[in-house]
Amino acid sequence: MITGTMILRNAVLLGYPFEVAIRSLQQVSDRVVVSVDPTSEDDTLGIVRALGVDVFESVWDLDDPGASDPDSTAGQSCEIARQTQLVCDQVKEGWNFSLQADEVLHEKDVDEIRRVTQSGEHTGYALSRLYFFARLTWMRDNWTLPIIRLFKHDLWLADPDSGGMTFVPVGPQPSAQLLADIYHYSRVGDPAAISRRVRNLDAFYHAEEKLVPVDDLPEYTFDLHKLDNAAIKGSAPAHDPEARLVPFPVDGHPAAAREHYKNYA
Repeated sequence: MITGTMILRNAVLLGYPFEVAIRSLQQVSDRVVVSVDPTSEDDTLGIVRALGVDVFESVWDLDDPGASDPDSTAGQSCEIARQTQLVCDQVKEGWNFSLQADEVLHEKDVDEIRRVTQSGEHTGYALSRLYFFARLTWMRDNWTLPIIRLFKHDLWLADPDSGGMTFVPVGPQPSAQLLADIYHYSRVGDPAAISRRVRNLDAFYHAEEKLVPVDDLPEYTFDLHKLDNAAIKGSAPAHDPEARLVPFPVDGHPAAAREHYKNYA
């Protein structure tokens, strides 16, 4: 039994490819639970309800994490991680596959994912998160990392330090690298939409007064910076000398993602 999980808030407004992501999760899962903040300012909830998944409504705590210490990035330990754990807590048996709104699974990997959940060798599996940059034809190698996303439901927890990007074990747990990937598209597409997404994430780590107003955001430049911090007032993004863009074949992407981003091939 595999249950896929995802969290969403303002996914339409921020231009996330969440419908493609959810459909890819449905390919590998026996059940999919999507947590949606009902206070979203768009029709994320209505669209998700039409996709044939189990909907879990959860209101996000948007109190400014930097209110007491504007220079702190710890604060809430990230509401994203908390919401990720809340939806994972809805999984009561078997395996959990946690996917984010800008990630897609490849149809070629479905059999391998299902196979390892039946082997009993490990309780957690890491997948390489392929980080595409600007277009489908470029992958940023030093932001492409292995992360735990497939795990036994009661033996791994959302990692607060990474904002729920990966999971940490409850006590010693055997884990392994899975021969499957997560295709990540948060930095592919319209530069203005990407800037809005970056600023939205920055708001979970920095006080509002530290951020550039939404209407004044510069478009995303696709420069190879160490951090995407252009939404922070007075910041001077530093170049990342270790970053490389590696060519990637368009036909290597999941079919649905290839269609969704056909204008960026």
